[in-house]
Amino acid sequence: MDLTIYKKGFLYNNLDLVKYGADQIVKENVKYHDREVIKSILPKGKQQMENIALITATRVDNSIIEMKTYIELNDVRKAQDAFINIVKACTDCHNIIRGW
Repeated sequence: MDLTIYKKGFLYNNLDLVKYGADQIVKENVKYHDREVIKSILPKGKQQMENIALITATRVDNSIIEMKTYIELNDVRKAQDAFINIVKACTDCHNIIRGW
């Protein structure tokens, strides 16, 4: 998932760009709710970790909902915290899957 759009949106105070980035992440994240797709993406010997990807996908979904809610409430600071939680969810999964 490309989080560049989000970063630019927050850094340049462009909430429309943040919303667009959120929509793109939602579209991309859909595949991480399908066990077969996850297994096909995971490296050999790591397919048994599909539950981690499923849990991460749910964390990302929840954080996006939270972020959009805070944007609508014009609470950008809390929206940024939700964005950070998205990055953490992605990074946590990568760390576990890649053995970092």
